[in-house]
Amino acid sequence: MTAVPKLSLNRSTKGAQSAPQILTPRSEMRERIKTTLKDYPGIVDHDALMRQKAQAGAMKLREREEKYWAWQKEMQQNACAKWAFPEDTYKDKRPVQDVRDEYIEKAQRAMAETAAGYKTWVQDMEKKRQDQLHENVRARNQQLRTFADKKREAALARAANQAEDDEKAEAAAGRYWTWLAYTKDKIDRRECTCAPFLRPTGVKSVEELTLIKKAELACECDERDRQYKDWLVSVQKPSFVLPFNKECNTVEQRNQIIEAKSKKKLQEMSVTTTEYNQWVKECEERAQEKLMAKVREKLNADAEFDNQKKANAASLLQKMADAKREQARVAEQSRREVKEMYDRVQKRPLMVEQAYRHNKVTCATKLPDPPSNGIKIVTKVSW
Repeated sequence: MTAVPKLSLNRSTKGAQSAPQILTPRSEMRERIKTTLKDYPGIVDHDALMRQKAQAGAMKLREREEKYWAWQKEMQQNACAKWAFPEDTYKDKRPVQDVRDEYIEKAQRAMAETAAGYKTWVQDMEKKRQDQLHENVRARNQQLRTFADKKREAALARAANQAEDDEKAEAAAGRYWTWLAYTKDKIDRRECTCAPFLRPTGVKSVEELTLIKKAELACECDERDRQYKDWLVSVQKPSFVLPFNKECNTVEQRNQIIEAKSKKKLQEMSVTTTEYNQWVKECEERAQEKLMAKVREKLNADAEFDNQKKANAASLLQKMADAKREQARVAEQSRREVKEMYDRVQKRPLMVEQAYRHNKVTCATKLPDPPSNGIKIVTKVSW
């Protein structure tokens, strides 16, 4: 127990006011003892006796004070709260931001894998389409090469037949011209076996006959040339018909078939592209819905966590306020008890007072009045 020093104002014998003196419970006790023992006839030096007893009392008080402060220090060191914080539910758990970043990273990784798979699928489809186109082009080139080979073989066969026919015609023409030259030469070398006849009246001359003969020969040659040309024309016409190849198409038919197939392929590709775009859109919508569901779930969990945290904080504040009120109540009770104890100590008479005043003052709880030598005592205890 610590007492605040008391202030006393002492007046000198001349009536002058001196500086205020600080009175403590020890000095107060000393004044009380002086007042009690000032009329004791057996003691001449009251001050020396009081100093001796005051020193003994001061030693005891000092020991008690040291014990009290040691006890208070021990109590402060060993004091523990009557309540404890609730166990942290997030102890040894990962931070929310790390978990959220992990979820985001997983979602981004899944989206990247889906995008990579989609790109791979598109590349595979493009590769298959290019392979199919190359295969179609290769097959078409093979068909064209086969058709060109067949056409070339047919042309070679026709050329061989035509060459053979030309050789036959040339051989026949050569024989004819040889026969003609030979006949003309034979006629020219023929000897005349009779004398020329006189030209009778009305008979044609040799020149006229020669001209007539030349004209007849010319007509025969023209007829022979005409027949030869007709024969050449008849020979030049093919005597057989090439078989019709149903597998072979004309250029127009081939172009029509190619255009029809191209239109069909374009329609199929358009339908496939539409279906693929629809599938991609559905996949993206499902992925977006899953992501939004996860985000909503996370937001709900965060909101629930925030509400729980606020509730825990409010509960903690309430508990702290209750603890502070309880602590204030205990402190007030302690101060009151200490004050009552101090009052009881101050009101209790001393043994010396009971010993030297038992004939004059009955042992009561009332303290003697302070000395009226101009000293004003103000007692104030700090708890």
